Amino acid sequence: TSEENRTYLKYPAYIRRIEGSTVQLPDKTTLFTRKGFLYASRVISEHGYTAKDTLLVEPDEKVVKGQAVLKHGKEEIRAEDNAYAIVEKKRLYLIAQEQRVEIRNGAELHVKQGQIVAAEETIASFDPFSEPIISEYGGIVRFRDIVEGTTLKKEINEETGNEENKIVEHPIENMQPGLVIESEAGDEVFVYPLPNSAYLNVSDGDTVKTGFTLAKMLKESVKTRDITGGLPRVGELFEARRPKNASVLAKISGTVKTGAVVKGKRVVNVVDPYGKEYKHMVPMGRHMLVRDGDEVEAGEPLCEGATDPHEVLAILGENALQSFLVNEVQEVYRLQGVNINDKHIGVIIRQMMRKIEIVQVGDTNFIYGQQIDKHRFHEENARVVRQGGQPAVGQP
Repeated sequence: TSEENRTYLKYPAYIRRIEGSTVQLPDKTTLFTRKGFLYASRVISEHGYTAKDTLLVEPDEKVVKGQAVLKHGKEEIRAEDNAYAIVEKKRLYLIAQEQRVEIRNGAELHVKQGQIVAAEETIASFDPFSEPIISEYGGIVRFRDIVEGTTLKKEINEETGNEENKIVEHPIENMQPGLVIESEAGDEVFVYPLPNSAYLNVSDGDTVKTGFTLAKMLKESVKTRDITGGLPRVGELFEARRPKNASVLAKISGTVKTGAVVKGKRVVNVVDPYGKEYKHMVPMGRHMLVRDGDEVEAGEPLCEGATDPHEVLAILGENALQSFLVNEVQEVYRLQGVNINDKHIGVIIRQMMRKIEIVQVGDTNFIYGQQIDKHRFHEENARVVRQGGQPAVGQP
């Protein structure tokens, strides 16, 4: 669960592994420079043992319910559930399957791999009101395409009275504001593109160390997350409307490669493990959630915005869409503390997915583009296949 400013689990857990690009600060804290993941397993039970006791399982062995795991004198301790055995510091832990926990960009990590954390113990802490751009390299900062009056605007912060440098939207396409990190020899090490309304923390020519915050975007005060802002969202989901500023979703799992700017949109390529590239067009000025070299999963948003259910269906298929819709609708009610059983929403979603659109007619009596009930579609196809014909192809 992510509370206001920390990530924690509601049960004791074993930290399996940590994924993502992290940097070590001088005071030994680990900082996530981008979004990362942590894999944790719930601890089902733990048993201490001494030299006299006999371990009946190997570390990392899969244990079934009722299997003896530890011999304590004459009595045997049995597993209460299917689990994996892990031995740490003279204690035997039985743990469940691993779960993936998302760690936010700019979060400080408080745990290590192989550690047991207590319930409600902080795993990572972060600033909930801003999204930082953190330098992964040390060097000298150079401004690129940051021109006062065009891409840069000076603002006075009313609360502190300090002057702040803010990146603003601009009409010139070939100007892409960014911060270049240079080595001492003057070679370009890395470029951080800056989205609109990012506030700079550095000046041209500053020397920065690894883990320094170069700029930050303020999270817009979260849109009214109460029932008045939530119900239109529920209506939007049930009517399957396309949201206004929809996010661009990755069509495939792979590695991100950012490209040039074409007609006011940035080209983002995702390269799959076989080297095939898939092109995505992200509108300029949108805050990118991924950077060069990041790994993305299919269906993961590449930029900020609301997720379009049509995209989820096209990329991840029917079941993923159903889970997505149930989750999104429940989210609105959950914030109100209203408990609704999933099945009620499930019934509505099943009705939404009842029809199929014909894509290929085959030898059936359907017409191209016709929308028909699923069971009618399957009946007709079964009839045609029995007679040795070509079945129709439909999409939800």
